[in-house]
Amino acid sequence: MDLGLKGKVAVISGAGRGLGRTIALTLADEGARVAVNDFYLDRAEAVAKEIKDKGGEALGIQADVTDVEQVKDLVQKVVDTWGKVDIIVHNAGIPAGTLETDGLMTLVPLFHETEKETWEKWVNIDFYGLLNMAKAAIPHMISQNSGRILSVGSDAGRVGEPRQVVYSGAKAGTYGFIKAVAKEVARYGITANAVVSSAMDDTYLAEIIPSDTPEAQERRKAMMRVYPLSRSRGGLGTTKDMAGAVAFMVSDRASWITGQLLSVNGGYCMVD
Repeated sequence: MDLGLKGKVAVISGAGRGLGRTIALTLADEGARVAVNDFYLDRAEAVAKEIKDKGGEALGIQADVTDVEQVKDLVQKVVDTWGKVDIIVHNAGIPAGTLETDGLMTLVPLFHETEKETWEKWVNIDFYGLLNMAKAAIPHMISQNSGRILSVGSDAGRVGEPRQVVYSGAKAGTYGFIKAVAKEVARYGITANAVVSSAMDDTYLAEIIPSDTPEAQERRKAMMRVYPLSRSRGGLGTTKDMAGAVAFMVSDRASWITGQLLSVNGGYCMVD
C-alpha cells in the first residue's frame, strides 16, 4: 500500500536513537524527506547518514525541544532547505518510569519521594516539547493548507501507572492538547493525533530488566502476562510496530482521522 509519503517533509524530535530513529528510518523508506532532531548533534547526524546512505534525503539538526526559540529555528531551517514542513512527530521524551544518570537508566522513586526538578523534566520535554513543535509548525502548515501533527504517547497517560505519576500526567496533558488543537486547525486541512505505546523489547527495557538472571526472566514473564498478544509472539512489541502505526497516521491514508489516540500495545489496555 502506497502511503503517499513520497516527497513529504517530516521533522522528528528525539530521533537520534530508539523509537525516534526507527520512525525516521521508516518514514524515509516510504519516501519522505526527514529532519532528524536530537538534543545531541552526533546522534542526529548519525541517523541522517543512515538515511542518506540508503538513498534517502535527511538532515541532522540539534535542538532542545523545551526551548521554543530553538524549535522555531529547527522548523525554519527545514523550511529553508525543503520549502515546506508537512509532518511533525514529537517523539522526544524521558522513558517511562526511568531517569538517566551518567548514561544509565534507573527506576524512578515513588511520587512523594521525588522533587519538583524531576517533575519538570517530564513536563518540559513531553508536554511543552509538543507545544513548541506545534507552535513552530502550524503557521507553515496553515499557509500550505495541509499538515500532520503527531505526538508519540504512552498508555501510562491513559490509565496511570505507579512510579510514572508525573510522566502519566504529562502524557495525559498532551492528549488533551491534541484533541483541542485538532479542532482548531482542521479547517486548514491539518490533522493532530497521538500514537500511544507500552513496553517494547528493543528500547531501554533491556537496561532496566536484563534477561541474564533467573529473577529478571521471571519478572519479564510476569510483564508479558499483561500483554495478551505477547503469548503468541513470544515477546513484547517493538519500535517497528510503533513506527508502522506512525507512518500510517501521518500519511494521506489517514486524512480523515484527527483528534485520536491509537494504542499500539498488544492488548495491554483497551480504552473506550
